Amino acid sequence: MAVTRWQEDPTRDHWGSFCYIRDTATGTFWSNTAQPAPKRPDRYTAVFTEGRAEFHRQDRVEDSLIETRTEIVVSPEDDIELRRMRLINRSGERRTLEVTSYAEVVLAPPVADALHPAFSKLFVQTEIVRASEPCCARAGLGRTANSRAGYFT
Repeated sequence: MAVTRWQEDPTRDHWGSFCYIRDTATGTFWSNTAQPAPKRPDRYTAVFTEGRAEFHRQDRVEDSLIETRTEIVVSPEDDIELRRMRLINRSGERRTLEVTSYAEVVLAPPVADALHPAFSKLFVQTEIVRASEPCCARAGLGRTANSRAGYFT
């Protein structure tokens, strides 16, 4: 079962889950990794080990230096991926930052999604259950025995 849409593409990095960070005072935005936002960081490193990827970047926004650290861990036993992002303000000024995450929810077998990606999108519904609860995504027609659900926090 594919939770989100992703395909390996050696020439483009346009599939997957992304986070965008925006400074509300200046409107400057960047992503937590090298893609998809075009802003070049002042400093960037990526470290890949078995079951783990770490991305570190520093971005200058006016006179402030913002450090973004992202860790992605994949369990060897279960079909689960955990992501953690930390934002560190390295200047003495207060900054207000907005974080927006993006993933194209599929909730279908990869073969079915590859054959009919537009059809898969027709039946995905999302909702916030409560303010303190995760986002719920449901695929299928209504709440039938064949419907599938995913929860994102």
